[in-house]
Amino acid sequence: MGKGGAGKTTLAALLSLRTAQGGEEVLVIDADSQATLAYCLGVPTQSARSIVPLSRDIHYLNEKIGVRNTATDKATSDIEPNVDDVFERFAIKVRDRLHLLVTGHADPPVSGCLCPEHALITGIFRYLIRRNREVIILDSGDGIPPPEGEISAGFMYALIVAEPTFGSLRIAELATALSLDLGIPHLYLVVNKIRTERDVSRVKEFATGLACYEQVFSLPYDEKVRQADPDVSGLLGKKTPFMGEIDKIYRTLKGYSPVMLSM
Repeated sequence: MGKGGAGKTTLAALLSLRTAQGGEEVLVIDADSQATLAYCLGVPTQSARSIVPLSRDIHYLNEKIGVRNTATDKATSDIEPNVDDVFERFAIKVRDRLHLLVTGHADPPVSGCLCPEHALITGIFRYLIRRNREVIILDSGDGIPPPEGEISAGFMYALIVAEPTFGSLRIAELATALSLDLGIPHLYLVVNKIRTERDVSRVKEFATGLACYEQVFSLPYDEKVRQADPDVSGLLGKKTPFMGEIDKIYRTLKGYSPVMLSM
């Protein structure tokens, strides 16, 4: 999880790439409404632009959920769709042992509305977690963990990503509280773009509840990351303090799945 611009999607991309490099099968899911993870992973621009998030794929929605009744704006279909074909049909191979699935963001259901997008995405998450064939890394996007308990159910680990500013750390605090409410037991704080000792002290000053995190990681500001934007895949294997901390996160979470990145 992470505030926009905190570096959450960059971290999701690098952690996915590093995990695949380490020999594990990885499925990274882009549930952010901006859907930029493909670009960060190095998917060619033309191919990345052609990706339709599953929450907006009308054909798949109609096939698996049904169609909306335009008079009531409610779906007329199955609320528990069979989505066991989703990986084979929509997962994009980024490189060996690494696939990307772009679900996009589904708004929480309004009272009295089935909300087919939400039903579809919830079904997909449930299926992929039960499938248990890959390390799952989720870029949750949109500022906080997915607000629907159904979608978050099954996630055991959450990385809360923030910058060393009061506003960003405040949002991280709210995201942490929500993660705990959703029953995610293992939380880690990642503070990105650390430039000075003042930044380090600001984290201690403004980040309340540090005791609830199993570990706090500090990513130093690296101009090469900004220059690489959006495709950060070329940073993999670089011997820099920033990538050293990425490797530390990878080694800490190795073997853990599913992992949610949020803020």
